[in-house]
Amino acid sequence: MQIRLSPSMRSITISSSNGLLDLMKLKTAARHFSYRTVFHTVLILAFLLPFVFILTAVMTLEGFNKCSS
Repeated sequence: MQIRLSPSMRSITISSSNGLLDLMKLKTAARHFSYRTVFHTVLILAFLLPFVFILTAVMTLEGFNKCSS
């Protein structure tokens, strides 16, 4: 069995060993991410993740103090 990937045509061809090339073709959608979208996503995560970490740490420490007393 052979698998051929073609990024330019966005298709996958799977063929058996007897030479039948068109057993199965799968078309995939192109995914294009612009640099602006990636930049905004990284920027938002850079601001949100520290707050989530601090909030989780505070809640964990408060829960620990309640159990120990």
